[in-house]
Amino acid sequence: MNKLLSTALVAGALGFAAGNAFWYLASPLWIDVTVSEAAAAESRVVKSGEFRDADSIHRGSGTATIHAEPGGKNFARLSNFK
Repeated sequence: MNKLLSTALVAGALGFAAGNAFWYLASPLWIDVTVSEAAAAESRVVKSGEFRDADSIHRGSGTATIHAEPGGKNFARLSNFK
């Protein structure tokens, strides 16, 4: 029984370490993305609208705008975001 417990503890510790390493490496928080503000100047506004609090817990407000680039790609921009 003692050997089973020690094996389970070692396996759990290794699983915990592997899970944290995977989360760190796969997390989008660690990916650098360069934003090109020049692309926004050459784009046209397709749709725009205001948004505010979804409910009492998920609070936020601002303006959401969808832009179309000359190459056919679309992107969204959040401004005045609070």
